[in-house]
Amino acid sequence: MQKEPIDSMEVKLISFPDLSEADKKRIYDWRTDSRIAQNMRTSSFSYDQHLAFIEGLKTKTDRQYFLVTQNNKKIGVISLVDINTCSQKAELGLYVNPEIKGGGKILMDAIFHHAFKVLGLKEVIAEVYEDNSHAIRFYERCGMELVKINQTGTESDSRPTRIYRQTA
Repeated sequence: MQKEPIDSMEVKLISFPDLSEADKKRIYDWRTDSRIAQNMRTSSFSYDQHLAFIEGLKTKTDRQYFLVTQNNKKIGVISLVDINTCSQKAELGLYVNPEIKGGGKILMDAIFHHAFKVLGLKEVIAEVYEDNSHAIRFYERCGMELVKINQTGTESDSRPTRIYRQTA
């Protein structure tokens, strides 16, 4: 993975609580788009629930969500959840604006930079559904290591998952 500083690529991270109303709506539309929702733990929720979630992020210290832009183009969303500063680990998440091609590498570079350089974490994991072959290929191309296959799925979904890891 390239270690180039994120700023040299004119990439900006906008924290969800700092989003404009238009961007909050845009992200809701992306997140509920069937191409994205099918690979998420929670696939259906109202716009009011979305706004409440964003409002709740203002007081959370164990999770961060960002809209990622490059040269003012809205690329997608990255997140770090279950941030543990003692173990220096977190779980990452990302999704690309469904109206553009590519963008995954920009998001992955941004999340690795934020996790390892800004927050000082030592490890991030990603859990992906076994039937999401596109994401599996992407994580592997990004150099993430497969550490576990969970045949019983998650608490909220019985679909099998894979867990990938990247260290600083």
